[in-house]
Amino acid sequence: MDELIVRKIPGKGTTTDDPVNQIPDHAVEPSLLPQPSQLLPSFPVSGWQDTFSQYLIKRVRRNPRDLRAHVQRTLMYLSQRDPKALYAALIDLFLILGDRGREIRENLLRQARRQLTEEQYQFLMSRIETGLSTQEPLPPNTYSSLSKGLTGTTYIVRRQHSNSDISAATPLDQAREWLRQNDWLTAMFILENALNDDPGEEAVCRELLSLYRKQHARDAFYKTYTGLFGRHLALPELWRDTESFFLEPVQGDEKPDKIID
Repeated sequence: MDELIVRKIPGKGTTTDDPVNQIPDHAVEPSLLPQPSQLLPSFPVSGWQDTFSQYLIKRVRRNPRDLRAHVQRTLMYLSQRDPKALYAALIDLFLILGDRGREIRENLLRQARRQLTEEQYQFLMSRIETGLSTQEPLPPNTYSSLSKGLTGTTYIVRRQHSNSDISAATPLDQAREWLRQNDWLTAMFILENALNDDPGEEAVCRELLSLYRKQHARDAFYKTYTGLFGRHLALPELWRDTESFFLEPVQGDEKPDKIID
C-alpha cells in the first residue's frame, strides 16, 4: 500500500508513557494486522483510521461481496463524521446487496441520517426495498467505489419499445436477450462489464464462460481472466477448466474426427 500505519518503538531511557513517544515512526501494513474482533476498531493514533479506511476501500474493490468490509467502512465514516465518504459507502452497500440485507441497510442508513442531506437520505430510503443497480444514475457528487460514475436524475424513464425491456433488465437478462437476437458480441460485452463490477456473481461467470467456449473466444477469455487476477472470482474451478479447454482443445468440448490410417 502507498500509505502505511506506523508505530514508534521506545528508545533507551524512554517509555511508552512519555508524551514525546506518542508519535509513531515504524511502518505496519494494515493487511498484516490481525482481524479486529469488533466491527469498528479503535486506534491509538487518529491518522491510522484514514489508512485503515483506504485499506477497506481496496478490500471492497477486490471483493465487492465482502460485507464485513462494507459495514466496517460505513461505521468508520460514521465515527469520523465524514458525510461525503459515508454516503459513498452506503451507495456501495446498496449496490452490492441489491434487494438483500434490508435490515443491515436500513439500520446503517438510520444511523447515518443526521450526517446526510435530506435528498441523500430520501434517495436511499426510496431504494430500501429494491437496493441499487450499477445501471441506475446517481445524484451528482456521489463518490462511490463500485458505481459506474453515472450521475443525473434519480428518476428512471422507460420507453415503450422492445429495447427498453433490455435496458431495464439485469445484465444477465440483457445478455440472454441479445443472444436470442443472435448478437453474441453485445451479450459478451455486457457480461464482461457485469463481471468487472461484481466478479463474485456465479450466474454471470457461468454464462460468460459458456459463451467463450461456444464462440471459441480464446483471446477474450484470457483478457477477462487476467484482468480479474487478484479479485475474488466466482467458480474458480470452472475458470481453470475453461483455460484447459483453450490450452488443450482435444480435451475440451469438441473432439477432433478420428483419424483412420
